[in-house]
Amino acid sequence: MALRREDVEKHVKWTGDGRIVFVKSKEDYMKVRNGSPTPQFWDLWREKKDEIKALGIYVKKEEDEEKETYNWVVTAWSEPQDDEKENAKKQWQKNMSDKRQDQDEDESNFE
Repeated sequence: MALRREDVEKHVKWTGDGRIVFVKSKEDYMKVRNGSPTPQFWDLWREKKDEIKALGIYVKKEEDEEKETYNWVVTAWSEPQDDEKENAKKQWQKNMSDKRQDQDEDESNFE
């Protein structure tokens, strides 16, 4: 039986409320969410790493500068459903606008 995305995702402690963020890739918008791997996730990862990656789920190590340690992060990428694409575009545009506004505020502090 083929591994299903939900079989993997149930073994991740999703960050916050499991909120999905939309980002823009070269071709289109993508859904992304991050979380912490559980011991069950690691068991599955050791057995079926290539299958999990094929589902758009990856693991990376991120530095926690405050604690001077590293944390493992699971990132799940997927394409938005048709009914989510407009929302994805709006959310991405808002994020970009917010970032530009933050940059403008940062630059004004140095003037």
